[in-house]
Amino acid sequence: MIPRNGDMVDLSSALHIRHIRYVVAAAELGSFRRAAIHLNVPESAISRRISDLEAWLGTKIFIRSAAGVRLTFAGEKFVLRCRYLLTEIRHAQSEIQAVRQGMWGMLTIGVISSLASSTLSALLRDFAERHPKIHTTYVEATAEAHLFQAGGLTLDVAFVSEGRLPHEVSSQCLWHERLFAVLPEAHPRAKDSNINIGALADETFLLNDSARGRSTSQYLHRRLGALGCRPNIRYQDVDQESLPLLVALGHGITLAFEPATIARMPGVALRPIAEPRLIHAIWSEENDNPALPLFLKLAKSVQE
Repeated sequence: MIPRNGDMVDLSSALHIRHIRYVVAAAELGSFRRAAIHLNVPESAISRRISDLEAWLGTKIFIRSAAGVRLTFAGEKFVLRCRYLLTEIRHAQSEIQAVRQGMWGMLTIGVISSLASSTLSALLRDFAERHPKIHTTYVEATAEAHLFQAGGLTLDVAFVSEGRLPHEVSSQCLWHERLFAVLPEAHPRAKDSNINIGALADETFLLNDSARGRSTSQYLHRRLGALGCRPNIRYQDVDQESLPLLVALGHGITLAFEPATIARMPGVALRPIAEPRLIHAIWSEENDNPALPLFLKLAKSVQE
């Protein structure tokens, strides 16, 4: 139904993009005929649709004459908005195309240990160099939280250590990560070339209640539990960097995944654990983020 003059109308159900293109082409070319040729449509279609649009708006957009058409004052205001709308649509099309092709986008990555892990940091750096317009954000949490988040699509991909992985997510083991025992310098095993985790079963492990601390706790319970032992863990209300200082004071030992900074600390010794930690990538097959297959392809190449 055509509204009465002066009525305010919601044009969203009646206005199509092609109508906007008709108006802009006619305004720029000064003629319905030239606009029809430019758009490769019948002149009658342009004239009819613009007349319908003027009826819906309740005002004239064009002044018609034998020489062609020119915009009314209201038409100039309307065409200004139409040009802006067409520009935004073109931008949206370009962005969607770029996202679909993996040229632009966002990727949320879950980690359970420091990004200083050499393999992980190399992977992230390589991905950033290959896809500079895909922006990455990082979330540090426990493996259980990452499993939930990946299944719920709030994470695109996460890296977790070995353990029971549910069927709701896809996973692939990608690499082994070395662990290091952080011992007091006077510890009986401070001179060993490497240490079996079972040899530390009677030790007191110092951890904090962070994502890394809880991940380390899970590792100890799995590995020592398989040997019939229960780890003695004391949680400390300190940050990760302070744990080696407590080790140096003789309060216990801890485990580390990034030995570079700890190696320079006085009073402690670093010795590799013989059993490495297995690192898996997890993701949901329902995740349609176009950046995800690009990242997974690169991540899987790490093990090749």
